[in-house]
Amino acid sequence: MSKLNKSIGLHKIKYKGSVNMEMKISQEIIKEAETLIDSMISNLSFADNIPEDEVKDIVKEVVNYILQNNEIINRLYEIKSIDKYTFKHSINVCVLSIITGIYLDYGIYELIDLGIGAILHDIGKTKIPNSILNKPGKLTDDEYEMIKKHSSYGYEILKYNIGLDEKISRVALHHHEKVNGRGYPYGKRENEIDTYSKIVAITDVYDALTSNRIYRKKMKTFHAVDYIISMAGYQFNKRLVQTFAKNIPIYSKSKGVMLSNGHKGIVIDVREEFPTKPVVKVLYDRDCKLKNPYNIDLLESKVITVVDTLDDI
Repeated sequence: MSKLNKSIGLHKIKYKGSVNMEMKISQEIIKEAETLIDSMISNLSFADNIPEDEVKDIVKEVVNYILQNNEIINRLYEIKSIDKYTFKHSINVCVLSIITGIYLDYGIYELIDLGIGAILHDIGKTKIPNSILNKPGKLTDDEYEMIKKHSSYGYEILKYNIGLDEKISRVALHHHEKVNGRGYPYGKRENEIDTYSKIVAITDVYDALTSNRIYRKKMKTFHAVDYIISMAGYQFNKRLVQTFAKNIPIYSKSKGVMLSNGHKGIVIDVREEFPTKPVVKVLYDRDCKLKNPYNIDLLESKVITVVDTLDDI
């Protein structure tokens, strides 16, 4: 791929400290971001027909380009200073959003804009008191209303403080809108929400569900994707959910799984349209290895589901 040369029109930030301090902060943020990107990508599975190395190269090139901008580095430093989880989450959402954009055949400039919107989608949380942002218990109604303001705060920062394009700034504003009109801050419906925001809405929830938080443990990947799919047409755009789910598969062939009836087996087939319902070759019952293994299609089963994935079987 050719070198990225698009100017994103941001002003160079001026730190109150020395130039050396500015460079040190930038280098630290970039190094940590690169580590997170490498870890995120290495832990992802890709569909058999996806050129995995090419996808990884594009993601790294786009994110590295984004991280050359001092204003973005400064905002990521602010995020990291108030909440390390939100910093890691921002990087993960950026990577997942860019990958989704690649599968949608976005051009390089679209991927850059999507990536900037994704990496700064939670910038408004820098305006939320840390005591609320990291509260271990259930939020009160007033605290939840305060958290919800991060969308509007983020838009103001990106649009008016930094001067980003409207389509990028809207990601911060609309990533909690739902296609059924029950999201926030405005209760917008399907056709009123821009595509970048719809993509980030999916990747934001997916990463949140699959990350450990102080108030809950992370969800298994297949449970998280199952939830995303179940909310297609309600919370998320159906077409974008299909793209996300089928191109970052939950199960690779020969992956070990535990079924809800206590039996164990390996995945032998996965349909793109129903990635959470694989065909499994059952090798063990609750007690021992079966003399006569059998296949079960979980799409046709009304009762049996996957409850866990297994590294060894």
